[in-house]
Formats: sequence, structure tokens, C-alpha cells
Amino acid sequence: MDKNHNFLTGCLLDENSILLASTPKGMDIFTEYSKITIWNNKEDTPLIKSYEISGWAQCAIRFISNSEGFNGAVILTSSGKVFFYQEGKIDVEFIEDANNWGYQASITEIEGQLYVCGARGQVYKRIGKNKWVHHDNGLISSKNMSDVMQDISDNQPKEGQNIEDWIMGFADFNLDIGLSLWAIQGTSNDNIYVCGSMSTDKGYKGVIFYYDGKIWTEMKIPETDTLGVIFIDDDGSVFIGGGSGYLLRGDNVNGFKEVSEPAYLMNNSFMAKFLDIIYIGTDEGLYQFKNDQMEREQKITAELIKINPDNETEAWSVERYNNKLLLIGNSCVYLYDLLSNKLDELFYSANPDIITNRDGFTLFNT
Repeated sequence: MDKNHNFLTGCLLDENSILLASTPKGMDIFTEYSKITIWNNKEDTPLIKSYEISGWAQCAIRFISNSEGFNGAVILTSSGKVFFYQEGKIDVEFIEDANNWGYQASITEIEGQLYVCGARGQVYKRIGKNKWVHHDNGLISSKNMSDVMQDISDNQPKEGQNIEDWIMGFADFNLDIGLSLWAIQGTSNDNIYVCGSMSTDKGYKGVIFYYDGKIWTEMKIPETDTLGVIFIDDDGSVFIGGGSGYLLRGDNVNGFKEVSEPAYLMNNSFMAKFLDIIYIGTDEGLYQFKNDQMEREQKITAELIKINPDNETEAWSVERYNNKLLLIGNSCVYLYDLLSNKLDELFYSANPDIITNRDGFTLFNT
């Protein structure tokens, strides 16, 4: 464990290589800095290399492009920089007008092309190297961040007005927060889902939109909190989860139904499947969906608790590559073999200032 460092995101490059993004604990959120660490266990001695990037790492995914000769990972930052890592080299691309639309939330690959979604309903599609275009007609907010800041500037407290009354007045002042998108996934360029939240006079409600290759259409769904994770199963079933434990299953043809357990109030943030189990990373530990039932995951959690009892309610992100399941917590990283049921603790703190891997090799100074 490392109580002085936070892991932000990561992904498996293959069964033996992992990319991780982290920041020193206490750093302000969205600071333009992240540490990228590559862990490679292909040889007898694990190889660890670290790089610094100018951006807050929001999401990292494995990415292969035969046409570009690329086989590595991409890291999306909140400010719209996209870093491409391959064999020790990092290149960066900029989504040109990303800063005009709030921060970027998620990146995915669909049919060899990259898509990004973000906090004001924006969706970008990468159509070539350094070529990102809007793919959000009908979704994106009518006001960009400059417009919103101007609205705030034009509605400053009146002379003598109590500041608390002015703040409360924003409940009646339409800043057009509108749609926020937190996840995007698809199986083809004409079969794409996004999810997020829409501001209403009662707060925020969960929303799902579907793209059929021509237009975005809002799906009718049960009432939920903000939705922030999408998983598409091999049979085409779509699982979408979010705040307060909500988990929906369905598709654009049959609609969506709630399959979550009402007693669970955690935030569902990540999903990965192996055989007949969908593993769900939440802010209250590891859950699973099996036999049409959502429940706490027991087997892996038992091994995690042996190492540290706090792991039972750690906020996990999960990702799978073949039979390996990557578990990233706020200050710890584990790799679980789904066939041998072996759990490896990859990174922990040997002292307050240094992170090492499980074999004692220094990862980096915090």
C-alpha cells in the first residue's frame, strides 16, 4: 500500500505488462501532471520504467492500429491531451477545442478508431493522426465553458446582497449545465452507446444515448442517478452502471431494465467479464453479476483481505486481458490470475516516500 500516492487509471498491455498512471497524494485534481509507469514481468527480473506527462490522466486503454503500426496504449487527460505510449516512446495529440467544453471523461476504441466523451455532452472521433472531429450533433451543450463563465460574470452579487443568498439563487438560475457524458462504448461505428447525467430542476438524472450511424437518440430508461460505466457483452447485451448502485441491462432494440440490488448504494465504475461472471469495480469493493444477480464478489475479495482488511471496501477499477484481472485501488495494484486463482500484489510502499513492487524493486520516489 502507498498512503502518499494515488493511482488514477491503468490498463493491461498484455498478460505480463501493465501501464499505470498516478499522482502524488494531495495534488489538486486536474493538475497538469501525471506519472506513467510501465511494469513488465516478461523476464525473470520485473522491468519498471516511469515517465512524466503534462496532464491529469483520466482514462487509459490498450490500443492497436495496424494502419498506423501502433501497438500500445493511449492515455486521455482531463484537458483533452491524448498520449500514445508504445515501446518506451510517448507521443501526444491535442483535441483542438477540448478546453472549450469542460473536462474529458472517457476514451474507447471502436472498429480501430478512438472516441472521447466529456463533461458537457461532447463526443470526439479520431479520423486520423492529430485529426479529432466532433461527433456529437444533438448532444453537446448549447453553451461552452466560456459562455458559462460569462453567465456567472454577468450575474454577480448585487450590492448589499448576502453571499449565501446569492449562491442559493443559482438554484433558480439556468447555467445550462445540460448533458454530461461519462462513458462511451460500441461494437461498430453505427452501434455506439454513451451514458452520463442530465441536469433537471430536481438534480441530476441518469441518461443513455444510442448512435445508429446517423443520429443520436435518447433511450427510455428507469429513473437512476448519474450513469458512468458501459460494458457490452459478447451477445450484444449492454450493461450500464452508475451511482447509488444502479445497474441496467438491455440494448437499443429491447430497451433497458434495472437489474441491480436495491440494498447496494455504492457507485459502479468499472466492469470486466470472464466466463459467466461480470466483475464490477465500485467505490465500496468488488462486486459481481452472475446468474442474473448482483452480489459482493467473495473469492478474490477473500484473498485481498488476507493482504489488507481495508481491501474489502477499496475503490477498485477492474480490467481484464485473457485470464488476468487487473485491480487498481487508490494506493495499491493487484493482478489476479482467473485460472490459477493466484493474487499478486504488484505495488506497495516500503516506506513513506518510496513505492516498490512486490520484489522490492523501487518504482519511483513519491
